[in-house]
Amino acid sequence: MRAKEPSITDLKDFRDWLQQSIDEGATDYNAHSSGNCLVCQYLKARGSVEVSFQGETTLLRYMHEDAPPVELQLPKAIAKIAYGMSGKLYPQLNQDFTFKAALDRAKKVIEIAKLRAFKPY
Repeated sequence: MRAKEPSITDLKDFRDWLQQSIDEGATDYNAHSSGNCLVCQYLKARGSVEVSFQGETTLLRYMHEDAPPVELQLPKAIAKIAYGMSGKLYPQLNQDFTFKAALDRAKKVIEIAKLRAFKPY
């Protein structure tokens, strides 16, 4: 399964959720938690009942308790926001992961996406 790259609207929603989380007191997150990493927290905040990583880039997202999981591939743009601009999916254990740093990366990713989407003619 190939990852669908998020739209600029999707990226802005992720950015806005990061800002809201910071405003509500969120500081650090555990990038190595298979069920409570930044991406999992975001998907849960957006209505998923359960989310967990199954391997390097595959997520299982449960929308309802009785429904089967939906398999998703982590898009590179989201990986860059959550794990650093290199997009490496297994970040170094000694690296700090903060909502503020993720918000800063989200802003950069959005600017890059806008530039790529710009068509002058």
